[in-house]
Amino acid sequence: MLHLLNRVTGSAGKTLTYLFCLGGIWACVTSPVWANYTPPKDADAPSGSTGSSGVRGCLDASGAMAVLAPRSHVGQTASTRPTVSWAITDTQPFAMEVRLYQVNDGGNQTLIEQFALETTPGIMQATLPSTQPDLEPGQRYLWKVIVLCNPNRPSNALVDQVEMDVVSLPANLVAALDQADSPLARATLYAESGLWYDALAEALNKAPAYAQTLLQDLATLEQGSALGQQFEEQLRRVMEE
Repeated sequence: MLHLLNRVTGSAGKTLTYLFCLGGIWACVTSPVWANYTPPKDADAPSGSTGSSGVRGCLDASGAMAVLAPRSHVGQTASTRPTVSWAITDTQPFAMEVRLYQVNDGGNQTLIEQFALETTPGIMQATLPSTQPDLEPGQRYLWKVIVLCNPNRPSNALVDQVEMDVVSLPANLVAALDQADSPLARATLYAESGLWYDALAEALNKAPAYAQTLLQDLATLEQGSALGQQFEEQLRRVMEE
């Protein structure tokens, strides 16, 4: 199978990434045993700004869309320009938006960045561009991915959203990353340290076989969570495509 990684520029001049495999999202990779994703011990439970909503009428009978991130806890990143990844299995193109918000202590959300693009079957990514200020460690943010089933009827949009905490890299992890001799080694260090967004972004772009292992870890992790049950089912469907 052929593995494809395409980078294109969105309508606002931002670089977006589309990662997919011909013949199915995971048809081109195998899953050796590597280090598991370990949720951080200090991870918070979601405040309620996590999960999917809206209708799925714009997707075909086998279609699914899911942001690839934890639901039973708030995923962490040490990147001040983090990447969010999501998967969509429907082959029909739809307009979509990706929004990044800062969440304050009162739960209010401030829009930081917005991407306008079109759905493509497979795994897609968006990264905070260099035109925006760095995100701040110690702050919480919200990614919202929106499929516009009918741009004239926003209430019919398919929405999935996840919270994200930006944290500082521990000194020992900085040293370990400096000594890492491959993207796979870096991805596993991130995963073992509970930095979900960093681990998945590194794996998807530079060690794609390990990305499947991470998503399998996440699907298993979410099985026991009432909040994550719907997501776990979505993720299983995405991985089976």
